[in-house]
This record gives sequence, C-alpha cells and structure tokens, in this order.
Amino acid sequence: MRPPDRSRITLDPGDRGNVIIIPLVPSFTAYLYGTIGALWLVGWAYAAVSVMGSLHENGPDLFTLFWLTFWIIAGLTQCVWVIRTFMPVRPESIRLGHDRIHHDRGNGPPSFSEARSLSHFPRALGLNSPRDIERRHLHTLRLRDSEAGVRLTVDVGEHRIDLGENATEVEREWLHKLLTGHYRLRGHRNRASAEVAP
Repeated sequence: MRPPDRSRITLDPGDRGNVIIIPLVPSFTAYLYGTIGALWLVGWAYAAVSVMGSLHENGPDLFTLFWLTFWIIAGLTQCVWVIRTFMPVRPESIRLGHDRIHHDRGNGPPSFSEARSLSHFPRALGLNSPRDIERRHLHTLRLRDSEAGVRLTVDVGEHRIDLGENATEVEREWLHKLLTGHYRLRGHRNRASAEVAP
C-alpha cells in the first residue's frame, strides 16, 4: 500500500518486518529557541562564576547558596536543551511485526509546547525510548478528531500513544488504513470536536 501522493513517508522492507519511516522536519522556531538558549548560557556562566567568586571572598550565606543551587540546576537543564536542539534528528518509525508493532517516536529539537509541559519533558531531553505495542492493544487504534487536528492513537494500559505525530492528517488517515488492513482490525474514528489534545 503506497503512501499518499507527495508524502514524505517511506516504506523500508527490513529483515524483521516492514518499517514505516516518518521524517521529522524541525521548525525554524525550534532552532531559534536553541540559539537564544545558547546565548543565555553565556550570561548564566558569567553570573555563576561571579557569585562563586563572591562566596569565596565573603564566605557563604544561606540565600546565596540557595540561589546558586537553583541557578546551576537551571543552567544544566538549559545545556541539555541546547544540546538536544542541535543533535542529529532521528525520524519516527513504525516496524510492522507479526504480532506487534515497534514504535520509535524519534527525536528532534524540543518544541515550545514541550518546554511548557512537564509530561513532555523526558522526550524534550531525549529520554523517550522505543516501545513494542502488542497486537492485543491494537484494537484500541483510533482516529480522533480534536481541536489540534486528526490524531491517530492506540491505548496501552493507562497510556495513550500518538502514532504519526510528525505526519500530516492525510498521512495519519493512510497509516490508520494500512494498520487496520495489515492486522485485520476494525476501523474506528472518534468524532469529538471538543476533545483537547494533552
């Protein structure tokens, strides 16, 4: 089943099953945030060195130690953020196995929404790991109409996993059709205009 016309999705017939590769195209804004963050780190380092020099000369006090601790934590977090921004991009991939799919969300520069949401923080730091989704969970595969657009989701226990996050709506509908056909699932679409993506 071929991807839609002009789609960026590619199919790779691997040894352990066909692999659907969905490219991640970083936005200009993500790189802009990364560049600003790198410039901020210059000021962060200057301030940290200045405060540590003051502590060495005048001795420690509780407020300065408290401030310096959080300043260092903030700076190290920003360091990781900047490194993640300029690391090589890894595309999202879905490997079709006999009784499961192997889903890798991929990694790219952290987005602004990931910066605001603690639930996205592990992914923003590159800590998300690929997972196997067994066939018994694939019956929960749904196309969901939300305010953010069409989502393709599958439920694994208490977790709702988005597939094709970097795909267009047409590509997600194609992916839904491919998976339901490959695993002989019943196609479902939830029309919930009031649903808000988490």
